[in-house]
Amino acid sequence: KWIEGILIRLSYQSRGKAEKGLLLDLIEKVSGYSRIQIKRLVKKYLKTGRIKRRQRTLKGFSRKYTEEDIRLLAQT
Repeated sequence: KWIEGILIRLSYQSRGKAEKGLLLDLIEKVSGYSRIQIKRLVKKYLKTGRIKRRQRTLKGFSRKYTEEDIRLLAQT
């Protein structure tokens, strides 16, 4: 949301190439994101007009062993 606000407030789309680079530098230093990640977010903003965070998945893989299996393996 902060990055989206900066892009809107400083009218990113109407800036020249040099000024856009300076804005990307500012966002990079303040946010801690990498340059390529900022470019991806800006590209998404230019395409959709919004930057929406995606919800990450909590568990990518299902468990192979149950708690009971782990206890039995630890005993051997």
